[in-house]
Amino acid sequence: MRAVVQARSGLFGTADPTAAGVTEREIRSAVRSGTWVRLRPGLFVTAADLAETKRPDGVMNSTPWP
Repeated sequence: MRAVVQARSGLFGTADPTAAGVTEREIRSAVRSGTWVRLRPGLFVTAADLAETKRPDGVMNSTPWP
């Protein structure tokens, strides 16, 4: 799953972890704990990938997202 996620700039849908054997309960737990961030229903990014994204002005975001 990690290779797929990296190819999509860290974005992944519910089907990606589900295909890798992750349950819906585990997905909810990852979001609750802050490991994953729900961007919209069915679309996620890891907190680590989100923290490494560039701002629109091209500057690397060095502040971790809550």
